[in-house]
Amino acid sequence: MIGIQVDLELQDDTKHVLDVTWGIAYRWQLANPDQRLDHAIEGFKIDQTLHLVWEAAKTHGLTSKPLHQFVDDVRDWKVSTPKEKPTT
Repeated sequence: MIGIQVDLELQDDTKHVLDVTWGIAYRWQLANPDQRLDHAIEGFKIDQTLHLVWEAAKTHGLTSKPLHQFVDDVRDWKVSTPKEKPTT
């Protein structure tokens, strides 16, 4: 894991916490070659952020729909870089 997570809520009321893998980040970067991943995390552009959410959902087996159809299934999302929990 690269320390990025997607919290995804779908229209059917299901909620998912998805780790962003290097593969997801790589595929996102190929589709957005002039952009930085931290901008997608900060939500600068909705299309780039939703593209990252879609890549994560697709990789984790939650959708096989193309992006333009998947967005209709999304109720809410958040992309974050959660802090590691301290070990005790």
